Amino acid sequence: MIQVCVFLGNPGREYSKTRHNVGWIIADYLDNQGRLATPWTKKFKGNYARATLGVQNIHLLKPELFYNKSGESLQAMLQFYKIPTDQVLVVHDDLESPFETLTLQFSGGLGGNNGLRSIQQHCGGPDFYRLKVGIGRPVHGKPDAWVLGKFTPDEEITLPTILQKADQLLEKVILDPSLEHQIKKGNKERWSL
Repeated sequence: MIQVCVFLGNPGREYSKTRHNVGWIIADYLDNQGRLATPWTKKFKGNYARATLGVQNIHLLKPELFYNKSGESLQAMLQFYKIPTDQVLVVHDDLESPFETLTLQFSGGLGGNNGLRSIQQHCGGPDFYRLKVGIGRPVHGKPDAWVLGKFTPDEEITLPTILQKADQLLEKVILDPSLEHQIKKGNKERWSL
C-alpha cells in the first residue's frame, strides 16, 4: 500500500516554474484543491504534509535539498515512520517521455534522473512507484538547459489539464489495490492528452 508521495524539485524562486519542478507544481496543485489534511511544515530536510486522497491518509514530502539530493530527505522520513521504500510513490519530470504524457510504474531504470539516483542510493534500491511526468527532449540544445527551463507558453496552456490528470492518477493508484498490484507486477498505466 502506498503511504508516501514524494514530489521532486529544486528550492529557490528561479526554479519554481521550471520543467524540473513539475513534481512540486503537482504538490502545490493538490494543496490548492484542498487535498491537504495538514499545512506544509519544515521537516525531514523538506516540506512535509499529510493529505487525504479518497479515504486514505498519505504522507507528502517536497525535499528542500537540490533535486539530486532528494534521497537524503526521503531517507530521513522513511526512517522516522519506519516505512519501506516499496510503499513510496515519487512524482518527477521525465525527459524520455513526450510532453503531455503521464506514466505510473513500479521500479525500473533511472533514465539519467539524478533525483531517482539519490533516492535509490539513500533508500535501498529502485523498488518504488513512480509517476513520471513527460517533459520531452529538446529539439535543439542541451537537456540540462531544457529541464531547468520554464514551460513554453503553449505548454503553460496544457499544464492545468496535466495537473488535474496527475491528481486523478495519484488518487486512483492509492485507492485501487488491484491497480497498485498490477503496476507492481510490471504493468504501466500511461495517459496522454
